[in-house]
Amino acid sequence: MDLGLANKTAVVVGGSSNIGRATVLALAREGANVVIVARNRVDCERVAAEAGGQSHVITADATKYEDLERMAKEVLELHGGIDIFVGSMGWDSPGDFLEVDRQEWQEVIQSNYVSTLNWFHIMLPIMKAQKSGTIITVSSVMGRRPDPLEPVYAGTKAAQIVFSQCMAKQYGPDGIRINVVAPGPTPPRRVSDAGNSSLWLRPEQGEVGWLPGPDRDNGGPALVPAPGGPQAGLLDATVLGKFGAAEDTAAAIVFLASEVTAGHLTGQVIGVDGGMYMPR
Repeated sequence: MDLGLANKTAVVVGGSSNIGRATVLALAREGANVVIVARNRVDCERVAAEAGGQSHVITADATKYEDLERMAKEVLELHGGIDIFVGSMGWDSPGDFLEVDRQEWQEVIQSNYVSTLNWFHIMLPIMKAQKSGTIITVSSVMGRRPDPLEPVYAGTKAAQIVFSQCMAKQYGPDGIRINVVAPGPTPPRRVSDAGNSSLWLRPEQGEVGWLPGPDRDNGGPALVPAPGGPQAGLLDATVLGKFGAAEDTAAAIVFLASEVTAGHLTGQVIGVDGGMYMPR
């Protein structure tokens, strides 16, 4: 099926690792001109090499408004418009809320929610002037179900969902579709896909949530929950009994990006969570 994405301009913030990387590759396969945005140029360049000739790298920190302004200006100079915007970044600080350092929760809020406000505030006027465009935010199943070990993360991910729906209602008449994907745990299949700035491997935090295993291009994840860690029970919470792959969420994003498959969808949340959101 032709999804009508050839020559469309797609910006993927957080495109250097895991879900963002898989999204870049999926959009590139459909013929889109993909702009990979993240803080680490080396990671971005590696993904650009995988994606092929229709990709472009811009380094930017989405928590900094001026960085995203500069990025948008560069994209407009390069392509003349922005048809698809994907926000795929996140930071977590799991643990008992009373034991979470205040600096840590500020980082989570900045990374997950302030960045969202930044990119909406910059993208909406561009798409409003075009009278077209779609914004897809990568939230999380934790934004839809309570988890006492991830309260700050879950709160910011819930905020992403409701804010996106507020914007969908307001800017739908301007031809802008806004939707959300809410993946469950999606550890990368290769440790290198986690990215240098990823939340997956942070032994300095004292309580390690994930442990590196062997790279598995065609099998399970390369990172597995640490026994006794805050993510140890996640697999049991999935109805399908397996973690998601980054490609699963990327497929949902491509579906939402296409006017062919999702032209009448806005304000929706697609859960790519193996059934975690359902009551057990």
